[in-house]
Amino acid sequence: MDRVHPRQEDSSTIPDQIYGYAAGNVSEIFRNRTMRIVATSEIALLLMLLVLESQVTSFQPTSKDRQISILTRRTVIYKLMNERLTDSRSSLADDYILAVAIAEGSEHRMDNTQNARCHIIAAKRLLELRGGLRSIREIAYPWGLMIVNIFVEQGVDDLDVQAWHFTLKYGSSTTQHGHGNLHTHKSHLDRDQPVPINDGHSTHDQAFEVNIALYDYVHLPGDELEDAHFRFYLSILYAMNTALYAFRESEVTTGIYLKGVRTAVEKSTHQNFLLRAGGFKLPSLVLLLMIAHSAVEAGERNPSTSIVFNVEEVLEFVEIMMMASRASRMNMLRALESWLTTPIATNRDLIFVNNAKLKILAKEVEEAWRVRNSREADRHGI
Repeated sequence: MDRVHPRQEDSSTIPDQIYGYAAGNVSEIFRNRTMRIVATSEIALLLMLLVLESQVTSFQPTSKDRQISILTRRTVIYKLMNERLTDSRSSLADDYILAVAIAEGSEHRMDNTQNARCHIIAAKRLLELRGGLRSIREIAYPWGLMIVNIFVEQGVDDLDVQAWHFTLKYGSSTTQHGHGNLHTHKSHLDRDQPVPINDGHSTHDQAFEVNIALYDYVHLPGDELEDAHFRFYLSILYAMNTALYAFRESEVTTGIYLKGVRTAVEKSTHQNFLLRAGGFKLPSLVLLLMIAHSAVEAGERNPSTSIVFNVEEVLEFVEIMMMASRASRMNMLRALESWLTTPIATNRDLIFVNNAKLKILAKEVEEAWRVRNSREADRHGI
């Protein structure tokens, strides 16, 4: 992976207003690598032009010509994709898997739900042929993160989440407060013991002060959440808690990370991102992950900080939570938000996912998994 050093004074929107704002080398690397996929993959380029012409601007003089152009472009795209599939090496290449994932996002944006699901299934299958979801880490940086971002937003059918289910069941029966293996930067606290009153000037507390953009970014809205909103908040709250947990022993790395995230959120809030690639708010998950990686490379990479590179775990967490009830999802979200935004005087101010709630969640996931497998068996006549 390219070594990334945040330079806050060198900043720009990246790339073409798709994912939000980032600063310094995070912006530079993302732009360069994104332009590389556009420059070297005709499929990715045609998909971008397809979305532009169908939703943003027309390259043709009349509406009829525009429709013909869109249909022609789509035909060419699928012809090229089918040609790549005939070569096993070519179809498992980094750029092709990313192109298939981008095709899913493009079709979804154009409300072609059935085509979108076909692409997400295909991208998942290609990753399985490369060794499974964890192989995303081996895809050229940050293309793998872009795939994770698309998968999180759109959902992946039949994702293997048995390891996470075991974690939930094991955690609910063995941990005192039900944290299980969920990474939270305050998870070492004992709920029954007071903690020192902070002075209100820590890097963390300043970053998440009420009425600051970063607080608004992670704060859950009062309205009932739709599935897309659940996916967004589950992913970004999990990613941020994981990063702060990974950096818990280094104030310097924590400071670099929070400064990068805060800058990205503040700048994205005031931009008009016409071409945004999904996401309930900006910056998107992919930028949060890159900012965490940047903080590690600028500081020290060790077993603790390396947690942030397990990017597929964000997707796995979101998928298993989406199998639970809305009530269980909200319990988890409120807890994750609490770990970020609560300036505690005692740890009783925090929201915990206790053992009883974890047991309910695990049971809901188990039932959803059973129903899903039963339907799949019926569909195949097993």
